[in-house]
Amino acid sequence: MSYFKQDWIPKYLKKEPSVILDIGSGNGAESLGFKNRYKNSKVVCFEADPCLYEKIKQTVNTRKFDIDVQNLAICDFDGEIEFYSVINHTKGAGSIHRPTKKMARHHPEIKFNESTKVQCSRIDTFCKKNLINEIDLIHMDIQSAEYRALIGVGDMRPKMIFLEVSLEFKGYYENSEKRTSEKLTEMGYLLAEKIKGDELWILKN
Repeated sequence: MSYFKQDWIPKYLKKEPSVILDIGSGNGAESLGFKNRYKNSKVVCFEADPCLYEKIKQTVNTRKFDIDVQNLAICDFDGEIEFYSVINHTKGAGSIHRPTKKMARHHPEIKFNESTKVQCSRIDTFCKKNLINEIDLIHMDIQSAEYRALIGVGDMRPKMIFLEVSLEFKGYYENSEKRTSEKLTEMGYLLAEKIKGDELWILKN
């Protein structure tokens, strides 16, 4: 569940967004919400889970809403990566990080499949291939892998970045990086909003 508020876009961006990247889109509801409100925006919906990707293409109806749906994991390199999908998508979400025994103890309702290889990409690589020069908003929920996605931003500087940080500190996934806030600060961002484990960061002028 995302705590992103649509009213933050006019508050902080002060214009209609041109490009929105929804990374780790789950069922595609956030992408659809962005497109419904900002019909002239380019919305790119990224989902690494192959099964969810197929469902998104059907439920979002990409041709009708003109949403670009990509079956890609976003991280810090281009190529292939192991992905751990959940068996019941209503109970949780997958990750490029292996779930730990602590996850199994604290959330026995979330069951994971064996890992499978999926295609992965850096954000800056994807944007270069698709002629995207600027990003207004990144909405990101990728289960403890946010830091790796930020590395893949490279020299690009989206105006707004919304992401989940709470899982980095809970030990539910292996290789969780706890320096996401530090990384965003180094990149020139200020924390503007925080709701539970979700944070909105704004690029400093």
